Amino acid sequence: RAETGLKGSRGPAFTSFEDLLICKAFIASSEDPTVGTYQKGTTFMSTMHRIYCQFLDDHEKISSSLFEAVPSSHNQVPSTFNRRTPKSIFDRFKHVISPRVMKFIAIMEVTPRESGKNDLDFYEQCKVLFSQQTAYGDFEPFKKCYEYLVGKPKFASWRGHANDASGN
Repeated sequence: RAETGLKGSRGPAFTSFEDLLICKAFIASSEDPTVGTYQKGTTFMSTMHRIYCQFLDDHEKISSSLFEAVPSSHNQVPSTFNRRTPKSIFDRFKHVISPRVMKFIAIMEVTPRESGKNDLDFYEQCKVLFSQQTAYGDFEPFKKCYEYLVGKPKFASWRGHANDASGN
């Protein structure tokens, strides 16, 4: 097969684990007191990327040390996570994770909670509404992101700015 020489080819798909790390990097970058609240976009992306890579490195160190304790016949350290660019990390948060989590929160806020339904039943009901009301598909891969972001004041602030910008 001939090489096409395309530079802008896509990397591997993001995992749910990476999505959660991106959310944590977003919040950590937003709360970074050394840079302040009003960071330039490129500075914020760089900070978010640096923190994301630090989280990945920490995870890999922990995983590697766990595998060292396994007998050598089973000692296969997983391949290193793909290193993403600052723009890809930020764009994943801005254009994929955040809109889905914000829409899910909005559905939960307007959906009446039926008497006798527990939290899991209500979550499942909102998941069905999410898949019916959006073209995003299944919400389940973003559940951990939702659980992490929903109570974070910095995400609530981001949500308010995103809604203002979109005119909602």
